[in-house]
Amino acid sequence: MRIAYTADLHLEFLTSNLQKKFAREFLVQDLAGMFCVQLDKTACDFAVVAGDTSHCVADVARFFSEVDKSVSKPIYVVLGNHDYWNWQSSLVRNYEELPNKNVGDIETWFRDKFSQFKNIKLLIAGDKYYYEDLKIIGDCGFSAYNNRFNFRQGIYRATINNAIQEKELTDRWRNFYKRETFTDEKTLIITHHPPTDWGQTYEPDYDERFYIFGHVHDIDERVSSGVEITKTGNYYGDAANGYSKSGIEFKVVVLY
Repeated sequence: MRIAYTADLHLEFLTSNLQKKFAREFLVQDLAGMFCVQLDKTACDFAVVAGDTSHCVADVARFFSEVDKSVSKPIYVVLGNHDYWNWQSSLVRNYEELPNKNVGDIETWFRDKFSQFKNIKLLIAGDKYYYEDLKIIGDCGFSAYNNRFNFRQGIYRATINNAIQEKELTDRWRNFYKRETFTDEKTLIITHHPPTDWGQTYEPDYDERFYIFGHVHDIDERVSSGVEITKTGNYYGDAANGYSKSGIEFKVVVLY
């Protein structure tokens, strides 16, 4: 089972970097085309995008709508903290009405948009898919247990308005995770935030569980909740594109 994974595309920064490098305009369609070309070059069964695609929900939907037109492999997507910001687009003239700045409205809006895609699935706490015998679950993995990267630092940009709500959302995911993954099934757990953000500590390695996450950009200084994040066992969190790239990259993990 070969999985291509990427995270933290940050389309606004990617576009800016590309325009500076090539001295021409880049559209959402161009970025989607770049994504599809790179995915086509990557030998895999399916792909994972672990959050922070854009800080404009409309651009997230536009991007994956274009991707969905060209790909045939399944793609599983979770939202990141930037995807909940819900700012106006900086990439296109955006006159469409955006959902309200709260988690419920934003998630409902995203569910409606992604339901129209053929090959791309959105994962929010409670969602579950199967690829052959591999169970796939996922969520943003809110960061209530990380005192450095939570709503107090504006990480959700007014989408979450207090610590109680953030903890409720974190526990929503954690409770679903505990119910669904403590079995003998092979399970892929996709979150934007590292497990230390929503689970406080890493669990012992389980042969049947595999974790892919984003959020931590610098793979040489991957520290979250005071715990150094290393690529160890079944944890894979080193595929961030970050703010400084002028391209889209995938990494591949071979599960079994």
